[in-house]
Amino acid sequence: MSLPDLLLRVLFWGAIYLGAARIGAWITRSDLRGISHLAWDGLAGFPVIIAAWLTVGLVRFDRFSVLAVTVAVLVFAAIRIVKDPLRRFARPAARCPSRTLALAILFVVAGLGLIWNQVPVLFFDSLAYHHAQPELWLFESRITPYEWSLHSWFPPGMSVLYGVGLALGGEPWGNDANLLLFVSLGLATFDLGRRLWNPRAGTFALAALLSLPQILYALMIPAADLAHGTFVFGSIAALTLSRSEGGGSWERHAAWIAGGALLTKYLGLLVPLAAG
Repeated sequence: MSLPDLLLRVLFWGAIYLGAARIGAWITRSDLRGISHLAWDGLAGFPVIIAAWLTVGLVRFDRFSVLAVTVAVLVFAAIRIVKDPLRRFARPAARCPSRTLALAILFVVAGLGLIWNQVPVLFFDSLAYHHAQPELWLFESRITPYEWSLHSWFPPGMSVLYGVGLALGGEPWGNDANLLLFVSLGLATFDLGRRLWNPRAGTFALAALLSLPQILYALMIPAADLAHGTFVFGSIAALTLSRSEGGGSWERHAAWIAGGALLTKYLGLLVPLAAG
């Protein structure tokens, strides 16, 4: 793992995350700030970016088309920054040790994840379709299902993200897409606990999340489970906050985040039922 490659991976996926947050804030008419902006607006914006890469990819899917959509996302984010010049981060929040601890935990886990993502993929599902499908798309220069592959007819949201990474830098870049969704899950988990109770509860919720073997396992393998769970959790959590905080943009957040669940698994159709 070279340092320049590592920095490029962080810069690329970090820029995509910030772009997703700006898009999410626009489509939900959100006024969230700080961690809340990154957590909830980011989750709402991811489905839009995935859908853009998917739509363009149906016609052409290669490094050029991936970069074209990326540039469009970053240009839109820049326009939003001009209209809203980082106002969401303009007011420094009061010192909060619990928030600092939560961010430190996420920073350490993300750093370890970047190192782990250098390990060659061995998980069967990843080799069979999560990585194999986008590699075939790149070979044929377009996203398409195949008659001989049942998995190619599944919602391709995460495979699209893996394909973006594979197109730009290879397997580690693709694996980083899974880590990106975990970071958003961690931020949303902390913020949900903070809003429902207090910052200490948010940090405890994050620690509890990381204590689950299923979460750590899903973080270590590039598949669709972690992303799908993140979008399902985010949608239901946003609806919970709409009831506890009295509306605002939370219902719009829930709807757009549910779109991410639909883009990753057919089980996303159950999210409205789970929400009641």
